[in-house]
Amino acid sequence: MIVDCRLFFQSSIDNPPSFDSPYGDRMFIFMHEMSIVESILATVLKEAEKYQVHKVNSIQLKVGKLWQIIPDTLQFCYSVATQGTIAEGSEMVMVQTPIVAKCKRCRGRFEVENYFFICPDCQVADAEVIAGDELIIETIETEN
Repeated sequence: MIVDCRLFFQSSIDNPPSFDSPYGDRMFIFMHEMSIVESILATVLKEAEKYQVHKVNSIQLKVGKLWQIIPDTLQFCYSVATQGTIAEGSEMVMVQTPIVAKCKRCRGRFEVENYFFICPDCQVADAEVIAGDELIIETIETEN
């Protein structure tokens, strides 16, 4: 099953939360991963209910590097968010995909390194992302 979650998260990207935190940016990063996990879990539980599933064993995610997700933080947030649900104790596997862009001038495709969107062929910084912005639940392994 493939569920594209980009729409769930667009509002978080467009309107990031603002707050005063003694933890600085680290707290925002934790909140970033937690909000993503909460949306993923809501989708997983909704699908489980639809198919009358009693236990989620694992999920596999395909996540573009543009999301800037820290895998260990995502794992921690997943273990916290799943407590008390049918997904408690389940495994979350995350596969990260590179950011790929297409130059609007020369139409060349290139992998983005260190978030520099400069075409290596024509040296122009006018590119559109064609991969690496996805967040997809690829599989949900369950038992009935």
